[in-house]
Amino acid sequence: MAGKPIKSAPSKVWSTLMRRMRKALVLSAVWISSLLGAQSGKAPAAGSGFAAQQALVAEYQALVRNYQAEDQKIAKSEPWQRALALDDKAALVALRATLKPVDREVFAARALAKALQMAGDEAVPLYCQAVIFGGRSLASRSALAAITASHMKSSQLWLLLENAMDLSRAVSKAEASSFLEVLIAGNPDPKVSAWAMYWRSLQLNGPNAKPEEQLRSASLQKQAAQLSIGTALGAKIAAPRFLRERLQVGMTAPDIEGVDTDGTTFKLSDYLGKVVVLDYWGFW
Repeated sequence: MAGKPIKSAPSKVWSTLMRRMRKALVLSAVWISSLLGAQSGKAPAAGSGFAAQQALVAEYQALVRNYQAEDQKIAKSEPWQRALALDDKAALVALRATLKPVDREVFAARALAKALQMAGDEAVPLYCQAVIFGGRSLASRSALAAITASHMKSSQLWLLLENAMDLSRAVSKAEASSFLEVLIAGNPDPKVSAWAMYWRSLQLNGPNAKPEEQLRSASLQKQAAQLSIGTALGAKIAAPRFLRERLQVGMTAPDIEGVDTDGTTFKLSDYLGKVVVLDYWGFW
């Protein structure tokens, strides 16, 4: 792919990252074996890592929804309202303490344990999910160690790159930059390359960016846009340009079309010359 080779990859930072990741993987060996039970002499089980990852995410989301529902019940309860009226902070804390938040690190450990039972790149979705769930936990760092050691060319790494904020919580900024650079240089999948280029372009184009960093940022954005036409990432990249070119003060607004609560189709242009009130509301 044109423009993908890197002339000055941050090899020192990458080698440091690799050493840290290998150390994390070694440190977690005993811990993971306790999660899996004795597995000596058994070959990795084949299976769909993506399906297992999706099932784990669905389970986590269900528990989060249940937690939120219980939290709402407490907020509407008579004891809560009474404590609120009395400004009894101790009582409020005690009522909220009856809820047990969903432990993301537990889910990270479960994702890692499942990944270790998968063969080859089947494990990648679960490794990615362990990083997303785990922050800087041992499970997260161990999953990233496995990715950097054996799966940097996987086409499934987009699962992690779509959640790049979780990657930045797992490693330092320099380490994340090096991780992205290696993917840009060596991952053959267009979707993975596009995401890596996009996030790296944002890193390079900071408030104190040097001219050469700004130029490379623009180049990476252009390549990412070409690779992601018609996708969610493509729309994400195009949004700032649309904002600059179509949504500035004094410009004619795009002719938005929608359906009202009675099922009637309408356009913004239908209200040209009339006073229009936009009422934004929702439940948070």
